[in-house]
Amino acid sequence: MDARVGGGEDYGEDFVAVDLPYGGEAFSMLVVVPVGDATLSGLVEGMDDQRWQEVVDALRGEARTEVRLPRFELTYEKVLNDVLKAMGMEVAFDRARADFGWLLGDQTLGAAPHIGWMKQKSFLRVDEEGTETAAATGTAFATSGSPTLQADRPFLFAIRERESGAILFLGTVTDPIG
Repeated sequence: MDARVGGGEDYGEDFVAVDLPYGGEAFSMLVVVPVGDATLSGLVEGMDDQRWQEVVDALRGEARTEVRLPRFELTYEKVLNDVLKAMGMEVAFDRARADFGWLLGDQTLGAAPHIGWMKQKSFLRVDEEGTETAAATGTAFATSGSPTLQADRPFLFAIRERESGAILFLGTVTDPIG
């Protein structure tokens, strides 16, 4: 994706970050690219809650930045049973203890209703036309001449809801050229 966009930008000692707003500006894609001798793994290891918030806070301004992102497509699929059980939902998966009768009414399906499995699938595609995800779609339009962020080395990205800061997608691109 080659585009000139208005959004915040930040230059740290070991990274350049730009926040790419999506239509309506409720959501954005935050791209963090290591610079100099910095590596993606070092950047990720050092990215605790406090540092993440410092990066986000520094992006509050407006900048016109030329952004060059490689085309990439990511998919993620995970069965969530173990995660949900660890979070305290084990009863919902237990045939003997689950109680979903209130949800199904008279339709008991011949057995005690319980959750058999729960799966999450995520999808993200970035190309010349913009970004497409399972949850949001955004497009940036090209113009000319401004500071450039060129993600031609491994980078970190997050798609987030701007007001709450909730991260909807978080990932890394480790081979942006290939």
